[in-house]
Amino acid sequence: MPLFDAIFPFARRSEYFLLFGRCGLAEAQVIVPDAQIEGFLGELQNLLLRERPGSVMISMKLFRGEPRLLCFEGSGVCLTIDFARSSATTKFLGAFDEMCVAAGALPNLIKDSRIPLDIVRRCYPGYEEFRDRIHDHDPERLFRSELSQRLGL
Repeated sequence: MPLFDAIFPFARRSEYFLLFGRCGLAEAQVIVPDAQIEGFLGELQNLLLRERPGSVMISMKLFRGEPRLLCFEGSGVCLTIDFARSSATTKFLGAFDEMCVAAGALPNLIKDSRIPLDIVRRCYPGYEEFRDRIHDHDPERLFRSELSQRLGL
């Protein structure tokens, strides 16, 4: 088996996405600081058991880096959770957001398109600077996206 297929068993297989059914996939990805990971995982287990969002896969890997502006960088454990979209998933993710704020975790804005502006502001210390730089560079806001509009950029 090629190394890539061994490390990423679902990357080249569309069958993985069929596991989520007609409603599709929801994914959350966060970097949890090393000092917080043990408690975070315990809270995550309790939340999963209580809300039962239909999680299909959870993966973790170590990250190292320095957070800046709205970049998904930092040091800690990167935790990724894939779900089938449902009302239970939506409820779970609302509670998960608050867990992230409390733990000083950094959510990935690209992987999770429903993260509310309030959570972004609370998790990304560089939010205001990024917003100001964008407005200085493009005061007319000619270059926008659904993400930039949702995040007040």
